Amino acid sequence: MQKNDCDKKQIDSCPSLVEKSVLLYEYATRLFHASYQGKLWAITHYGKGSLYGGGENGLLEASKQMDTLSMLAKDYFTKAEVFAVTPGIKAKSIFAQAHVSEDKCFFHEWQDGKWQTKLNWQSKQRELYNKLLFNANQEEYNYFVQRCDLLQDYSLALQNLW
Repeated sequence: MQKNDCDKKQIDSCPSLVEKSVLLYEYATRLFHASYQGKLWAITHYGKGSLYGGGENGLLEASKQMDTLSMLAKDYFTKAEVFAVTPGIKAKSIFAQAHVSEDKCFFHEWQDGKWQTKLNWQSKQRELYNKLLFNANQEEYNYFVQRCDLLQDYSLALQNLW
């Protein structure tokens, strides 16, 4: 096993909270990338000789299994945030949770003959974006605030309310 590789046994037996939070984040990242929402679903969809068999049934089975990976990834990103003692891993974990959240902060509604973008005040993504914005004075958090267009749109939407 390479130094950067991690598995569940390694995470569970890790005595250091700093190392444990990093391992949790790395494990969640790998799970998400293997999920249907991540990028590896394309290998199953477009690749030749799928592990899950071919045709519609094979794709359906693959998407169900990969959706499970996505849910596991969300759990591990949350655990990484809980165990994080450094602002860097905490910020990365919060941002990752916001990215993988299915409960988005924006939705579109047809109103007065045009599409309107609205805020979903009860969304998990909104709650996570607020955590990032609240801590934007810290370099690790500001990194995401400055680079994520959705987070900037959310911040602008909040400013326009006041």
